[in-house]
Amino acid sequence: MQWQLIGQIDDVQHLQVMDIIYKSNYPDALHIKMKWSKNLCKERDPATQMVLASVDPTLCCYIAIASHIKTYFTSAATAPSTFLFGPGTKGTSSWAQRIVREMVKLPSFVKDSSKTGVLGTHGLQKGAVSYCARNNMQIEHVDARRRWSKGQRMVTTYNNIHLPVPDARVLSCLAGPMGPCKYVVKSEAVEKVSDDFLLSVVAPLTSCVLGDQIALILAKALLYAAVEGFLRVPEAIVERIWLGLERIGLCMAATKNPIGKNSHFCD
Repeated sequence: MQWQLIGQIDDVQHLQVMDIIYKSNYPDALHIKMKWSKNLCKERDPATQMVLASVDPTLCCYIAIASHIKTYFTSAATAPSTFLFGPGTKGTSSWAQRIVREMVKLPSFVKDSSKTGVLGTHGLQKGAVSYCARNNMQIEHVDARRRWSKGQRMVTTYNNIHLPVPDARVLSCLAGPMGPCKYVVKSEAVEKVSDDFLLSVVAPLTSCVLGDQIALILAKALLYAAVEGFLRVPEAIVERIWLGLERIGLCMAATKNPIGKNSHFCD
């Protein structure tokens, strides 16, 4: 999520449950209410920013968020905190840095041997900006996406802070080479994979924590990943989902994925 928001580590670690927002005029996308940042020049600047699913499941923050909620929150009533990631306290930055250190030590993480120097949490922000530049994104749209402060001009003062078109264009790039998508229930599975099934079987805790509308968006991504056997999804979640599919008559051995991906979401 930090990659898509072009954010600092603090921007993400200070996100709370209430900062993930559903908007009816964008029913297949999540919106994030950014916190105050030193990059912003006025308190009005933190706006709701769109976050999209990725066709490539390894880059899909929807799958990551849905899996994270199940492992981090035990229940809505006994949630460890209202913060979505980490403790949200003064020591949050150190906590996040430790996570990043563990991540870069993984065998699957390969550093470019031609680059010198150390890797830090700001590398995610720098990497997102560099990736946009290499893919011919207009720098004005990248600035608008990040809400970076600029020199004070009258047009800046009166400009609307809600910028869905630049957001979508930059997100189309940050979603990865395969682009953004929305997860949909396939027509042949609509009768069995209902909203009630998604909320009660696939993502019941997400519904309690974030509400039904957001849970439906994340549940489709989670169901897709579970059926595909994507390793990012905890085994306990996969087992529960397969048991639920069997109860509605979708046998594990013969079932094709009931969820499809529309890769033309930003059109």
